[in-house]
Amino acid sequence: LAQMAEVTGVYGISAVLVLFNVVAVAVLGERGPGLRRLVPALVVLTLLVTMLPFAGWRRAAALADRTAGHVRVALAQGNVEQDHKWDPGYQDETLARYRQLTRAALAARPDLIVWPETATPFFFQEPGPLRQDVLDLAAESRAYLLFGSPAYRQSSSGALQELNRAYLVSPDGREVAAYDKIQLVPFGEYVPFQSVLFFVQRLVVAIGDVVPGREATVFQLPAGRFGVLICYEDIFPALTRRFVAGGADFLVNVTNEAWFGRTSAPYQHLAQATLRAVENRVPLVRVANTGISAVVEPDGRIRWQGPLDQALEHVDEIAWPGVRTFYTRFGDVFAWACALVTAGALAVGVMRRSRAGGA
Repeated sequence: LAQMAEVTGVYGISAVLVLFNVVAVAVLGERGPGLRRLVPALVVLTLLVTMLPFAGWRRAAALADRTAGHVRVALAQGNVEQDHKWDPGYQDETLARYRQLTRAALAARPDLIVWPETATPFFFQEPGPLRQDVLDLAAESRAYLLFGSPAYRQSSSGALQELNRAYLVSPDGREVAAYDKIQLVPFGEYVPFQSVLFFVQRLVVAIGDVVPGREATVFQLPAGRFGVLICYEDIFPALTRRFVAGGADFLVNVTNEAWFGRTSAPYQHLAQATLRAVENRVPLVRVANTGISAVVEPDGRIRWQGPLDQALEHVDEIAWPGVRTFYTRFGDVFAWACALVTAGALAVGVMRRSRAGGA
């Protein structure tokens, strides 16, 4: 069923499953003439649930033979402990770890090297030796370097606003582009309705209140274009679609899930991310601080998956088919159509009831 997401988005998968189960429950609970009316509907839905995966498999197989471009990507999973991450005393150690992982990946000659969300625990935008170390490493690597870092901007009132940012540095050691996270984590990066919930504290106290970015930036490489999803942004279909509709050939998710520990959360997050690849038929590279880092194919298959709680580097070559899906072009029209049909059905029901009451 997952392959139908390129048309309906993830909501179409939910709709088919809910519809099938509702009809099945109605059939099981029905007796007499009503049962004969419901059985054909159950048969049709069974055929639908059976045929959709086959059609999706055929479509995915056809796209697998089509390649519009490719790029070699190095993933660096630093495995930096959460209680060390924002401690200034560990800044040099953190950078040394990513420097070691990066250099270990250079033998495979990657075009793009990716570090996780807020991999540099300092304000990269500020001049200084830490910033220069990162620029020099990109120049040494002769590859593009993508990494997360806290950042800030000044508002119109003069106040400083903190941002969760991803930077792209060129092979000659120049900062060439940046993206600021748009979809923030409530109670983690900010407190919603803070004037009312003034007594609520953020879960992540090492950073200040973060403000959302303004633009879905698409980064440019010689081989292709890509969009960056920071933290849990890859669970939002509409936001992810904006990057691909804006020209991205593949997606990169940088995240830090150290506070989840060894729970089901990292696995659930990865499972949700795979659907973004299917919806837009683009590969997705996922780089997480403590895992789970992964490479996802345009059909949603996880081609490579790293372990939790281990520092590692991995180099992989990804390719994209160069198509724009129905979902990429038109978004959640299926979900909106369902909402309109539901509203129309409710309106008809209310009108019928009012007429019956008037009679």
